[in-house]
Amino acid sequence: MKVAYDTSASRQTFLRGAYDAESEALVCALCGGSISRKLAENEEARVVMCTTCSLAYLAPRLTKEGYKRFYREYFQDSRRSLRTLDDAVRRLLRKGAYENKKPIVEAFHGAIRTDDRGLDIGSGWGTLAKALEDTLDCSVEVVEPSLLAARVAHEYYGLTAHAEDGETFMRDAELKERYDFVLLVHVLEHVLDPNVFLKRAGQILKPGGKLLLALPDLSRPDEPSDRFFHIEHCYYYTPKTLSLMLGKHGFRVHSIVQDAHDMKVIAGYYADVPLSSIAFANDEYRIVHSRIARIDARYGLLRALKRTARLFFPRSVFLRIHHAAVRVLRESGIIT
Repeated sequence: MKVAYDTSASRQTFLRGAYDAESEALVCALCGGSISRKLAENEEARVVMCTTCSLAYLAPRLTKEGYKRFYREYFQDSRRSLRTLDDAVRRLLRKGAYENKKPIVEAFHGAIRTDDRGLDIGSGWGTLAKALEDTLDCSVEVVEPSLLAARVAHEYYGLTAHAEDGETFMRDAELKERYDFVLLVHVLEHVLDPNVFLKRAGQILKPGGKLLLALPDLSRPDEPSDRFFHIEHCYYYTPKTLSLMLGKHGFRVHSIVQDAHDMKVIAGYYADVPLSSIAFANDEYRIVHSRIARIDARYGLLRALKRTARLFFPRSVFLRIHHAAVRVLRESGIIT
């Protein structure tokens, strides 16, 4: 079975050892429920869905210390080819990273005003923050635990960069009501405790400030389950469970845009108004499970056809057929 992102023995060896030594089972972070149903499972992740509110999450998962070890000893090591600022900048230029941020800049355009002050948590190299500053005439600080990435954001893009994790940064009491918007672009799904994280995000926003998110959409998975579900993502949200989670912490969703790869969300912060337990009632298991099964079946068939074609065609011919087939399938929307 193909494992998410890579099939290296080092990753699997690390995870087996980490799970054996450091793993924990959880109750639902949204409603506190303890009863769940298995939604999907592959070689490195078991995902369940709460039977009360339909929040999906890893169970079991690594402990906080286990995740620190994973990101330090495996995840960062897998990017060891980028050792210097020049290495990183060359890679950004080669991949057209700045130009590739235009769609997400456009998605958040209406939520950001001229002269707004924002914070991009988990910003990576700072490319999105720079594109937002250039396009919308706002200012964006970045928070990024990778020392090299924070250095690129500061020295190459000229941004104010904080080289630490978002939770530690937001804990500073002096930051309260400081920002007009906070960006969480493919970050919230990684967070071990979304309740603490979102509470702190609200505290650093000005009244009426915006939370701008992009994250995987469980209601529209764009890959088969052996790639969609993996150890880095602790939680998997649908538009409904995300709205409930945000509402729990005083955020009101203004818009959700679903596309082929993720969902982009604009929410305003108004007050920390706790919802009653009945407000979390939500049953999405059947529809989500059936969508996962359909995409697994579709990709399973395509993989079988690919294996068969390899047996009958020379490599050069197979590659031409494969590239042409992938192009046609993507244009038709069968794969993404």
